[in-house]
Amino acid sequence: MVILVLAAVQLNDLSVLHGRAQQQFEANIARNKIARATLALGRERNAIFLSLAIGAEARSETAVETDRSFAAIRLAVAGAFKSDDAGTEADLAAVFLKTLPEMRADAAAAMLLPLGSQARQKEASQWLAGISLVVKDLRAIRLRLLDLGDTGENLFSIYHLRTLTLILLDEIMKNDALLEVETVRQANATLSTAEAGLLDTAPLGSIAPTETAVSVAPFEEILAALGEGHLGVGFGSFDAQVYGDAERALRQALLSGSGLDEAVLRWRRVSAAAILQLDELQAATFRVMQNHVIETRTEAWTNMLIWGLVLCASALILGVSFWVVLALVVGPLERMRVAMLELANENLAVSLPKPNRIREIGAMDDALRVFKANASRRQTLQRERLKLHGRLEETYTHLKTDLEAAALIQASLLPQQAQMAGVSLSSYFRPSNFLAGDTFDVLQQADGRVIVFQIDVAGHGAAAALVSIASKYTVAQAILQRPTGSNLADLAKEINREWPSDLPYFTLLLAEIDHSTEQGTLVQAGHPSPILLRSNGDLVALGEGGLPIGALAQATFDAVSFSFGPNDRLVMATDGVHEMESPDGEPFSDERLQKVLRGGKGKTTEQIIDELDVAMRSWRGDDTLDDDVTIVVLEGKRVDGHQ
Repeated sequence: MVILVLAAVQLNDLSVLHGRAQQQFEANIARNKIARATLALGRERNAIFLSLAIGAEARSETAVETDRSFAAIRLAVAGAFKSDDAGTEADLAAVFLKTLPEMRADAAAAMLLPLGSQARQKEASQWLAGISLVVKDLRAIRLRLLDLGDTGENLFSIYHLRTLTLILLDEIMKNDALLEVETVRQANATLSTAEAGLLDTAPLGSIAPTETAVSVAPFEEILAALGEGHLGVGFGSFDAQVYGDAERALRQALLSGSGLDEAVLRWRRVSAAAILQLDELQAATFRVMQNHVIETRTEAWTNMLIWGLVLCASALILGVSFWVVLALVVGPLERMRVAMLELANENLAVSLPKPNRIREIGAMDDALRVFKANASRRQTLQRERLKLHGRLEETYTHLKTDLEAAALIQASLLPQQAQMAGVSLSSYFRPSNFLAGDTFDVLQQADGRVIVFQIDVAGHGAAAALVSIASKYTVAQAILQRPTGSNLADLAKEINREWPSDLPYFTLLLAEIDHSTEQGTLVQAGHPSPILLRSNGDLVALGEGGLPIGALAQATFDAVSFSFGPNDRLVMATDGVHEMESPDGEPFSDERLQKVLRGGKGKTTEQIIDELDVAMRSWRGDDTLDDDVTIVVLEGKRVDGHQ
């Protein structure tokens, strides 16, 4: 068993190693494609730059080569990354499908400008700098692909060498173009002042020496440490000193004007040789990396075959051992189990095996009988629970239906819209549950005055709803039986005195409107202060509260008088509006209610109520309520014969 586990572990490790090697192989292919595309893009950069700067012919083959390299890159990167990193493909697409076409279009437009013009020279500098940035982006993508495999210490130097080789190669190619432009300009005796401005944008003296000096030092150290034997044959040895001497000689000739032809010939020969040598060197480093990866992959595959044979042999041995245990141990125990089950079912005719220990068979038989009895009891209890659950669901459904019907009846008893002499009523009613403890009504007396009242019973739900019905009836009867000449304060006092002490208290707001005199009176009994919204948009909070009905039998109440003309509105709201909490626990408050009402000037009462509904729902964050919400709005109307 230990050998089997060890073989499985080794196979897993080798499989991972083989997978990494394969992945690294594909990553190297992709990195090489990117490197080739980078070189193609560098050649296209130089060709178009020379065409823009000095009118050299720009062959279309360079762009075709770049596009063909990009197509090869996309296939290679897709194979290297599979579905793990769509960002790399997106970055490549951004470069070759967006950035490069846009820059090509700008360069093509610049080709139409006069040769040597300031605008064309500026576009040449921008093209050179922009494509150089794209080349750096492609290098970054190559480095990202390097994370796909464990390079190991033996390959790190080669990876680093190839990276430096490509950087140095690109810098020499770029310097090749810049120095070519400067050479042509120096040789052209008729160079205009506008044409001489290009190198002011990108000074040659600050580009090549700096970048080349940075790259050559570690490049030479790594190349010396590896030795040519690691890279094979078939490439020249790049000599940075030779190239540097040729370039410095050319720059000196450009500055002094003497020996220019000889310096140009020498520099072109050395530059071409350096580009060829560095290209061969980066190709050689690629071959070394791929050969190493192929060797690793082959070795992993060979070891997988060996350990696979070990695993098969171990599995065969384990299978034979398992068969022996099954035939000599498990089989007899299974026959004993079947016989015990039959005995548990009172099948006494069953033939028992011939065990060596009869007492153990009897103990197992007893244990099975106890288990069966317990299972039977559990099944009975489960059936009882299911029946009880069904009855509870049925009871809940009936109760919900009854509550919904009661809620419809309760809502139908409330006046949603009402028109009386000189006064119209609009309302908004949202219970927190099926039934609400809020209620209201409007009554017109014989002398034409209109009385509206609003009630909020402590609590909510069915109990509060029943109390609200009783309180509504009590208040309505008190209004209808109101003695002539009594005021609202006396009426509230009488209602409070007659309210049974064993019933919950409730808050009450009584308001009386006399349209003939355009006057109103209200009494508060623990109810939130109503807000008077004048026709001109002014807001006035009326009343100071008072004690709820039923809180203190000897309580007295104060009447508040106010003017109530046409288009004035009296807004009455229960505390469910003011105390409605946001998800953070902050109450809606009187200030937010008044803010909505201030925007009601020039709007209908229905529009104001709709805006309040939107504001409250937005504040609450959902459709749940902790308390019932009721809003009643009285609006003064003009009547015939009244101005």
